[in-house]
Amino acid sequence: MNELASKIRDYFKSNLKICYETVRKDEIYIRCTYCGDSQSNPHGAHLYIGLKEPYQFHCKKCETSGMVDFNFLKDNDVFDLDLIKEIVNFNKNYKRNNPLKTLNVKYKSLKYKVPALSGTTSELDKLKYINKRLKLNLTLKDIPKFKIILNLKKFFEYNKIDTSSKPAYEKKLLVTLHKYYIGFLSADNTFINFRRQNKDENLMRYRIYPIKNIENSNRFYIKPVNIDLMDQSHQVVITEGIFDLLSVYHNYIHEYDPLKTIFVAANGKGFYRVIKYLHRIGLINLDIHIYSDKDVNIKFYKKIKSTDLLLRKSKIKIFYNNKPAEKDFGVPLKKIERIYNIV
Repeated sequence: MNELASKIRDYFKSNLKICYETVRKDEIYIRCTYCGDSQSNPHGAHLYIGLKEPYQFHCKKCETSGMVDFNFLKDNDVFDLDLIKEIVNFNKNYKRNNPLKTLNVKYKSLKYKVPALSGTTSELDKLKYINKRLKLNLTLKDIPKFKIILNLKKFFEYNKIDTSSKPAYEKKLLVTLHKYYIGFLSADNTFINFRRQNKDENLMRYRIYPIKNIENSNRFYIKPVNIDLMDQSHQVVITEGIFDLLSVYHNYIHEYDPLKTIFVAANGKGFYRVIKYLHRIGLINLDIHIYSDKDVNIKFYKKIKSTDLLLRKSKIKIFYNNKPAEKDFGVPLKKIERIYNIV
């Protein structure tokens, strides 16, 4: 074990009540700060920290993983400035000396997946609605990779989510969501964001359904992508709604790297929540493209940028749809007249 690994081990073992070491002494494991770890066993620990280069962590309970970096140390209340400096410098040197290696982060998430669809009448009607609204050509095979739920009943069955013990009012809600709504899995798979398919004004346009309540879970939507923490910068595209994101992704994907760009729907005007989340998982140098609604003016974004030290370092480009009678990007390409400002 090298000197830096020893310092990491010694710090955690000296400063945490719950810190264990594996038999091979190549890892320590502590309680996970991201999912809260075991609720039934206060001494349970599932977040493993590797003691060999490159230094990475992985929670076997919630699947959060990534580099042992400044943000990870901050999340775990490490205040040893010398140790922080050593780890930051190590990560920089490792990236410089190993340019072809990638170190990926996984979002804290439940392992729910959208199953393949068989093409029922309801599934096809919902797919037709998406394509007609945005003038796209999505197929049923595209649906799982965008984490779109067209068949809620099948999604629950596939992921073995038992709703039999739910109260009567919730069961009634689930029937309504299954029949009349299109669902989108949140970034960490803890919520389903629903959009009404038809124009029935008796039904709410948007609904949010919690699959499982987890502390500090995220309701916003992220199109699945692998993130390399060691990249010098990361490009992120943020929209207000999910239909805005689908439109932007399919109409402007040629301007972005689809394998690296992070596409996020904030589900409202909470773009700053998204930025703070990306900072927390270690993405500091961001090239941010916000596809904004017209009712959010440029002063709003300038004010937020001016009050956040990390955000001040980021390049932010704000796009608006300048087409008359349109307020956002959740429309076909012919109804978009894109303009932008830089803040």
